[in-house]
Amino acid sequence: MKLKTIIVPALLIISVSVVAQKAHHAKHIAYSDSGFTNKAEAKNKMVKGLKEGKWIEYLSDAGDPADTSGIMDFTVEASAMYYSLTIYKADVPYGVQRDFYVNGTPEATYYYMDGKLNGINKEYYRSGQLQAEYPFKDDFENGEEKEYYENGKLKTKTPYINDTINGVVEQYNTDGILKKETLYYKGKEGISKSH
Repeated sequence: MKLKTIIVPALLIISVSVVAQKAHHAKHIAYSDSGFTNKAEAKNKMVKGLKEGKWIEYLSDAGDPADTSGIMDFTVEASAMYYSLTIYKADVPYGVQRDFYVNGTPEATYYYMDGKLNGINKEYYRSGQLQAEYPFKDDFENGEEKEYYENGKLKTKTPYINDTINGVVEQYNTDGILKKETLYYKGKEGISKSH
């Protein structure tokens, strides 16, 4: 009898806990931070006036739709040059945002954490070849930015600290051979050396 007295309340507590957890998770939709690639998944849903979930946005010019500077030129699908697939949580970009040329070729990839750019963001030529890599930490470019020629050879390497060029900028010719180095200190250009 004592065992039954202990088991019944324990099962009741476990049941209530499971139901509460399910209700909590139902209110908070979980999204993958790896983004999405299928345009059909986008629902462009607004919740209390804020973007929520998977969105597709059409652009007449390249750029980051999450950019709040007002520079973006949104348009309708018929006149778009690009489209962007972004997951939003309460109007804040979440995880991977992917931009595509209208033919479906990748144009750019941006990585967000807590609504801020974080990670190696990439841009691509229309051919699909990597054009540039931009390292970001908390919305600031930090690390070595790399630009490439369409043939895949390195074009430039530029070191950044908190959005400011700091260090030696290297420029290469189309064969990938170093042609010039320029020293920068806190964004100010210093001595250059041609090769």
